Amino acid sequence: MAFNLFKSKRQKLKEESEPFFEKYVAGLKEASGSEIGYVLDIAAQIKYSTTLYGADQEKLLLFEDPIRVSEEVAFETLMLWKIHMGENSGTIEGLSKVGALSIWYLSLLAMQIAELRIRGREMWGELERGFKYCEIFDPKTDCVKGFESHFD
Repeated sequence: MAFNLFKSKRQKLKEESEPFFEKYVAGLKEASGSEIGYVLDIAAQIKYSTTLYGADQEKLLLFEDPIRVSEEVAFETLMLWKIHMGENSGTIEGLSKVGALSIWYLSLLAMQIAELRIRGREMWGELERGFKYCEIFDPKTDCVKGFESHFD
């Protein structure tokens, strides 16, 4: 289609991510609470190992309050995370990391692209089933701002 040339980066990301949200949320619906808790704990470990980002406050917001991240930083990070997920999908351990990083990836997408927020809320609604099984992830501090009010 020639019209694809004229689509914005935002529109392309939205269209690419919709099937990803579908599959991820469907997978969460099939997972047990303890399985979700395990993935949330890995997601928390990813968040806490922010040494990759150093003291750059905007990049730290990626995990905490992604709506406050500039679109440029958000889209650049999404592309890097997408590459990272592709590189780590070859092993069982890698797939666990991809599943955990997907929480942050999809949360960032949902906060940057307003039309996807309902999907983000749906995802966090499913993730909530794992909260009571978490050893590392703390719903009070680790939920993404904008999705945490769902759990009050």
